[in-house]
Amino acid sequence: SYDSSVPAGSPVRTHMPLALDAWERVLSDDVTVKVHVVWGGTGSGVTASTQVNLRPMSYTAVRTDLINDAAPYESTLTSQLPVYLDFKDYCYIPNGWDPNWVSSSLRVPQANALALGLSRGPGWASYDMVVRFNDTADFWDFDPSDGVTASKVDFYSTAQHEVAHGLGFYSAVDVVDFHLDQGTTDLIHASPMDLFRTPLGEVASAGFYY
Repeated sequence: SYDSSVPAGSPVRTHMPLALDAWERVLSDDVTVKVHVVWGGTGSGVTASTQVNLRPMSYTAVRTDLINDAAPYESTLTSQLPVYLDFKDYCYIPNGWDPNWVSSSLRVPQANALALGLSRGPGWASYDMVVRFNDTADFWDFDPSDGVTASKVDFYSTAQHEVAHGLGFYSAVDVVDFHLDQGTTDLIHASPMDLFRTPLGEVASAGFYY
């Protein structure tokens, strides 16, 4: 859906569906993901941003759902997902942070939760993601077929990138980085993607990176 800030006839309304179609061609889960598009509100100097709406889910439940949801060709990967205690014990976390701060509660993008078989209910956000684009005049190149104009930004690839965050390309690493920048600490709530941040079969030796 489009916020009222996106004018009727705007090229955003023409080209945003193309970016969404690109993801629909490679994802096979039969779910409806709700994307809300806003023109502006990114802050000065920010190209685009995505508010990823999250659901709390237990680590064990997500791991089990990932294993059960896997296609046969994916089972080699998902069968090696670590149990929570291994994940917690082998996280590489910042110096001075307590390993017990690695929570057993994940933060799961709503789109991921739908793909894992959950249904919308009370407490869910109206949209799975809210994507905001810089509204500076003459900022975007909406037609990459002839190359991207110098000093402009390709709208299509930016839109694909932002939607990816809402679809699950989201990591607690960004949250940790924020706290490091602020000089603060907090519990680490991993995302489903974070379960895959280690070489397969090398949990004890390689660890997980934050």
